[in-house]
Amino acid sequence: SCVRSTTRIRQTVGGIRGLSVQGSPTGPALALVADTSAPVSQRVDPHRLADAMARIGFHLQPQPGFTQGNGLRIPHSAHLTITPVTEHSLRELLVALTNAADAVRGKPQANAGPILAAMKLLGYGPEGRVPGPAAAWAILRLAGVRSGADGRSALPKDQAGLMALVERLSAPVAEALLSELLARVSEP
Repeated sequence: SCVRSTTRIRQTVGGIRGLSVQGSPTGPALALVADTSAPVSQRVDPHRLADAMARIGFHLQPQPGFTQGNGLRIPHSAHLTITPVTEHSLRELLVALTNAADAVRGKPQANAGPILAAMKLLGYGPEGRVPGPAAAWAILRLAGVRSGADGRSALPKDQAGLMALVERLSAPVAEALLSELLARVSEP
């Protein structure tokens, strides 16, 4: 079931202009990335795609890009986890994937510049000092993370901006933000 679903998703993505599957996965996970062979105006940013998919009820996991220790750059992506349940809603998923890609095609990666500028004014930033919990929470609120009525924090409705920010930060600063985010989202 998982292999069949993965194969169908890969075939569908192969027909979506500006989007591609990274590597040759057979499941249970696959990563969607912008097709860099397509003109910039035709590329599908995977984080914007994940946001568009979430708005119609399908949740992809946005992943920031990063450079490995050997210098290899892994692009930012949106991950799908394939389970036996996927096959039951595969037709709807493929239609949603195609429609969401059409809706965001040509939109650039989210701009983290304004948040980075605010961080720099506060002495934090890509290479700045590492924020403690209070400062990390203030930065996360700038990126759209909010407290809900129940007191728990919630991820922003659109996560592309948050992912763009994390991608531009040094590992220690990104880790401080993500640790605070996980603590706030999962606190009872």
